[in-house]
Amino acid sequence: MSSPMLAAAVVVAGMALGVALMVGLDRFVPHEHEKSGRRGPEAKRFNRVWLFVLAITLHNLPEGMAIGVSFATGDMKIGLPLTTAIAIQDIPEGLAVALALRVTGISAVRAALIAAASGLMEPLGAIIGLGITNSFALGFPVAMGLAAGAMIFVVSHALMP
Repeated sequence: MSSPMLAAAVVVAGMALGVALMVGLDRFVPHEHEKSGRRGPEAKRFNRVWLFVLAITLHNLPEGMAIGVSFATGDMKIGLPLTTAIAIQDIPEGLAVALALRVTGISAVRAALIAAASGLMEPLGAIIGLGITNSFALGFPVAMGLAAGAMIFVVSHALMP
């Protein structure tokens, strides 16, 4: 990319794609918001615990993508700290999933297996992120923009009042 304007346009396009992806997930995947309640298709049919498990599982995919993108440069100074930070926060997250499932009466073994399965979305996301960034020249800036767009959506939609 020789032109700074073209480079900026590629990142902005990636950001738009990230926002669009999150809007699609927000509309078509059952989930729950603190103020507006359950959303998405047939959200009333899911109990809160399974909505929580689904939310954690889905949120693990972009975390994994971020890990994959961070290793795409080949620089361990970027990928390793991010992977370590995400792995550290994944431990209480997995425990929360397993404990929430235990409250519903699911056996400890089954709850642990479901929690582990929800965490397996991260390696899948890492493979996707690495694949996107390495498969074509614009992959890295588009993937970075996509991650930024997804985070902008989450912050503006879920965290800001």
